[in-house]
Amino acid sequence: MSEQAVFNKDIYVRATRKLMTRRLTVLDGESVALLATADGRLCVSTCESQEEATSRQAAFSSALMSLSQRFCQEVLGSQNGEIALSCLKGNAVIVRLELGGKPYQLCVASGEQNNLATVIRIARDMGEMMTNLPHDTHRYT
Repeated sequence: MSEQAVFNKDIYVRATRKLMTRRLTVLDGESVALLATADGRLCVSTCESQEEATSRQAAFSSALMSLSQRFCQEVLGSQNGEIALSCLKGNAVIVRLELGGKPYQLCVASGEQNNLATVIRIARDMGEMMTNLPHDTHRYT
């Protein structure tokens, strides 16, 4: 499992990963969640392998969130807080979070067994639970 030194202590990385893993159990089939800084640095992932791919996904989620926020600002006059993506093989949701006053994004991806609305609900709930973790969890090193 992958993480960078963004959290103050390993105990907080483990607590965040445990929360992510527990929430993913309600989804059918294979699912993954990752938490990244707004600039695309991977913090925590539930993915057991493919560290390089997970780091790339964190960077992509950051770029996608940034572009979608600019698009929404231009077209709708306000920034978005999430992105929902759907394709033939599954769904992905990226939710913007603020943890300890710093911007992060949570990405939840799941196979085609789950509908998009369910993945959105899980991502939102997981994000809300992360914001309720003890404040120390989100201190930068």
